[in-house]
Amino acid sequence: MPYCQKCGTELAEDGRFCPKCGLARSMNSESYTDIRLEEFHTGKRVNQVAYVLMAALLGCFGIHKFYAGKIGMGILYLLFCWTFIPGVLGIIEAILGATRKADANGYIYFD
Repeated sequence: MPYCQKCGTELAEDGRFCPKCGLARSMNSESYTDIRLEEFHTGKRVNQVAYVLMAALLGCFGIHKFYAGKIGMGILYLLFCWTFIPGVLGIIEAILGATRKADANGYIYFD
């Protein structure tokens, strides 16, 4: 079954447009065969090793949150860094980031 190149939605064999995003299907249907639904992510892409190191070493300042595109959480970590609670959370998030499944290039995704 072919998949849409833009959003990864499964396409009908005879469909001319993607039912989800409306992308016109090209006449060369072989270009759709290598795309799988699990390859599409909507969140921020970050390097797994960099994220884990930032969370473990600089987690108390929320640097890993800024790197992952969560600016509000990063500011919250900065405001409460004096309590050492963000430091503990940073260690926990480093462990969670290390165990998160990365893609073939070593990137993880945050929604």
